[in-house]
Amino acid sequence: MDLEPTQTIAVLSQLAENSTTGLLQSIPDDDPPLIKFRALQCALFSTCFVEILGGVFFLITAIYIDRDRARVEAVVLELMLRIEDCSNRDHG
Repeated sequence: MDLEPTQTIAVLSQLAENSTTGLLQSIPDDDPPLIKFRALQCALFSTCFVEILGGVFFLITAIYIDRDRARVEAVVLELMLRIEDCSNRDHG
């Protein structure tokens, strides 16, 4: 059975959709409304927590990048001063 890549993707997509639909239909929906509400509330708040955690890690990374940039600039400035000092000695 030779299928082109687009046909293969379509077949796999249809297979995944059929298997997911079958799984969802076989799960009974007997939970009380309060349980459903609490589950949705927990899902909502957990994504907010993950977003805040990601923001904190982003800020920590930005601090490290800024600190490294300052160190590199200091090293480059020091090397430029050494080169300038050496060239002044040779001319003087």
